[in-house]
Amino acid sequence: MQSQPSPSIYTTLNDLARSSLGVVLSFLLSTSLIGGSSFVVFDFPGQLHALNRRDAEVKNFVIEDERFAAMIKVTSDGWGADSAGMKSLIDLNNTLLSNIDPQNMDDAALTAALRSSRQQSDSLLAERGTVRGYAFTNGYFKTVQEAVTSKYDAFRGYVFTLQDAVIAWKTAAPDERRQRLLQATRAVSQINEAVTMQHVLFEQAAISLAQRNEQFQQQLDENNTERRTLIARLVLSVLGILVGAIVLVGLLLHFGQQFTRSKESPKQDELSAID
Repeated sequence: MQSQPSPSIYTTLNDLARSSLGVVLSFLLSTSLIGGSSFVVFDFPGQLHALNRRDAEVKNFVIEDERFAAMIKVTSDGWGADSAGMKSLIDLNNTLLSNIDPQNMDDAALTAALRSSRQQSDSLLAERGTVRGYAFTNGYFKTVQEAVTSKYDAFRGYVFTLQDAVIAWKTAAPDERRQRLLQATRAVSQINEAVTMQHVLFEQAAISLAQRNEQFQQQLDENNTERRTLIARLVLSVLGILVGAIVLVGLLLHFGQQFTRSKESPKQDELSAID
């Protein structure tokens, strides 16, 4: 019966080194899997939600800018110092001033004048209601909206003064008629001031809108770049998890087999010694 030679120190150290390397690799892979899983489960949803929220904020700002531009178009295309409605009212005012004597204005003419002023009043109030119907959160937009509303109020005061003059035409003395019409004429200066202020604000608003549009587009581009980077990290993390899991399972199976063989080896040595 021959005794089997004992394992050399080199073999023992080599087995130990391989075992230690396996433990280190297993630890590193486990840490990598935990880190990748943490990004996929926790970090990615939170960062994506933050990006979507920033996108929504920018888009809300863009929508408000579009509403503001629509308001400017309504009031620019509508009532103004040179608008058809205003010219009609000025013509009416001049006609009344030229006919202070009641004999020069019969009932039919007064009825037509009143009908014309009310038509312009209805148009004016409808346009004012449209402008006031736009809702803004931007403080500057609200300031412009109030300035535009002041313009409509100046127009409205002029229209109502003319209507009062027409309604009281038959009962008022000539001097009283003249005073009412002159009061309406003086209201035109308030209208011109309001229109001038509106033009100044609109010029400033055009510059502001252009700058805001550029900023919004830049922010959306940055968000899209960050989103692409985030998705790329997600793909790499998922691939890393899959590859790491496969390698880790392979290592566990390999070391499991080694452990099984190491337990069977002493038994085989004993049997060889008996033989």
